[in-house]
Amino acid sequence: MEASEIYALAAGGILVILLVYRFISFLFHQRYNGVVSLFFKHVLYPYVCRRFRYFGPISRMQLIIQTVYWSGTLLCNVVKVKGLSEAGLRAGTLSVINLMPLLLANPLGFAADLLGLSLRHFLRLHGTIALMTFLQGAFHLSAILIRKRFSINDPIQFPGLLVRPANVLIFGL
Repeated sequence: MEASEIYALAAGGILVILLVYRFISFLFHQRYNGVVSLFFKHVLYPYVCRRFRYFGPISRMQLIIQTVYWSGTLLCNVVKVKGLSEAGLRAGTLSVINLMPLLLANPLGFAADLLGLSLRHFLRLHGTIALMTFLQGAFHLSAILIRKRFSINDPIQFPGLLVRPANVLIFGL
């Protein structure tokens, strides 16, 4: 199995786990209320970092999710890569995989409710995935430009040149 296939399966698995958790918590809310409250008290609510200037407080659960996401993505980017061109192609593939949940979660409030997350946490997750998509797309572009000489007349390179400023504008918003 390719690393990008494993990455896509893991992303889909996380989505399925969140949906199943939401369904189970809806069905058995009263029965497991003590276990849920212990989980909230010791994992979800305590903060690791307080509020900073540009981002809010980070709870233990958010830190765990962010660490697993960033390290898993980094691992999928470097495992069994033989050269810069292969790393660039894999980064491009993973960037497209990361782009899918961003495009599918169009009404953000609906997607947050469906997954059982607060809008603030969902926006933080959405922003993390967007940052990863942007960084992997930038690495993909850099690896392609290093490997191949740029030409405006090339029918593949010219649309890529047009997409990059659009990505920078969207990332700035």
